[in-house]
Amino acid sequence: MKIKSISILLSVLMLFTCITSLATIGVSAADIEDETVYTVSGNTEEIFGAEWSKEITEYNTMIKDGDLYTITFKDVQPQYGPNFSDKIRFKVLAHNSNGRIDEYGDGRSIGTTYYHNSFRVCKACDVTITFDPSTLDINITGDGVRTYDTNTERYYAYSMNCDTFGIDDRNDPYPLSNEMTLGDDGIYYVTFKNVQPQKNILINISEEVAEAIVGSTGYNYCGIDVTEPCDVTVYFSGRFSDKGIWAEGDGVIMKTKPEIGEMHLIGGLSDNSPVESNKMTQTDDYVFTYRADKLTADKNYYFQFYNVQENHNDMWYGVNYDSVFEFGTDNQAAFIFSDYAALFQKGSFSVPFDNASLLITLDLTSFDYVSKQNAIYRIDLFGDISTDGNISVTDATELQKSLANITSLTDRQNSLSDVNGDGQVNVKDVTAIQQIVVQ
Repeated sequence: MKIKSISILLSVLMLFTCITSLATIGVSAADIEDETVYTVSGNTEEIFGAEWSKEITEYNTMIKDGDLYTITFKDVQPQYGPNFSDKIRFKVLAHNSNGRIDEYGDGRSIGTTYYHNSFRVCKACDVTITFDPSTLDINITGDGVRTYDTNTERYYAYSMNCDTFGIDDRNDPYPLSNEMTLGDDGIYYVTFKNVQPQKNILINISEEVAEAIVGSTGYNYCGIDVTEPCDVTVYFSGRFSDKGIWAEGDGVIMKTKPEIGEMHLIGGLSDNSPVESNKMTQTDDYVFTYRADKLTADKNYYFQFYNVQENHNDMWYGVNYDSVFEFGTDNQAAFIFSDYAALFQKGSFSVPFDNASLLITLDLTSFDYVSKQNAIYRIDLFGDISTDGNISVTDATELQKSLANITSLTDRQNSLSDVNGDGQVNVKDVTAIQQIVVQ
């Protein structure tokens, strides 16, 4: 009986020992680092072999290098596009011996904007991805690699209308030789060597930040003439400053006046794109007017000034700091710094009576491309002969005196005298003013 009891006890001890041993082996197998296989999985088939694959393949398996794991993709070609979604994104996958797959590096900030594991390739190069299992740090390196985090902010200078600086496509802002450096004074700069003589070089700044598109129109441009071979240094005062762009060099002449193609008034007054019907009339070198008729008092009218060029477009919008627009006064027009912003930055006004006729004027005489200041616009009511922003009996009297050669009108007053729009100024226009007054 005693021997049988001892035998049973030994059997229990042996079973416990086996269970303990198996448990220990299981934990060790799951946690031994050497048995974990690390791969990369991303959104670009040309690099990772497939899109977001969780398979272990010869294309995506990382190699152990000391305490780190690395993988190198050879001769990766430039990969970028005009939208943030065109960035290369990836994860590091840990394939554990128990079948579990852990994913690392997929950081998000807002919506679908990726930071921690995003990059672009802006020139052909080898791309190496390194992963540290102890810290979960991921690094991407390569001569042409551009990575992103919440503080990423880079700028590139390029020409909009020629290849003088090596590139002229806003959606293709590289070759890196045009990347700007932030100076101690807070000004970005880049120098282009031995630029040859050429007229009307339009310089733009392309922006690259973590949350924005690459190659946005950026911060408009400046124009220069290069009169002799020289080094040209382009300066940019920064994303949150006055957004000025200028250039310096022994043969550089800054062109502060805009090149004018066709000026259009687009928006709710006519059409949202430049067409013949909203083309403005040029009355001086940098002065443009547009007549709008039969406007109603129960509507807000939105508008932009649109200068259509062969290689670029300029846009301005009316800035109204008051709740009620004042007719007959000069106002500052703001330059629009990107095509995207142009979708939202529009001036607006409403008329004080039905069937109103307006003369809208844009004066760029004092505007320059360095400061982007001093574009003036005004909106006058036809029939406002006294140019005080209102129409009253006084206006009818002033026009009557002019028709009777008792007084003379200024050029502006004359431009507002054809109230009925028939191309002539006569007593019919006096009657039209009187009809407006009694409304």
